[in-house]
Amino acid sequence: MHDSPSTSWRPEVLARKWHALAQRRRNHLKEIYETGTWKRYFTEETLRVRMGEATREVEHWGAMLDHTATPNAGEAADTSPRAA
Repeated sequence: MHDSPSTSWRPEVLARKWHALAQRRRNHLKEIYETGTWKRYFTEETLRVRMGEATREVEHWGAMLDHTATPNAGEAADTSPRAA
């Protein structure tokens, strides 16, 4: 690896990408539920568990986005060893 600045390692960028992925997963599960396609792949209990996981992931990454948007998060990034 190299030490050049990269936007791919910024916490807010990573959180935004994971949040978007979690939202897509939750939306996909919602879509297959609404269309009835879920019956081909899941039991009702399994779908319920997966939907709960997806919802928790969206909430988790949404909270991470809120955390990285605070002014203190920017200050912490400036004092990190990688920033030097």
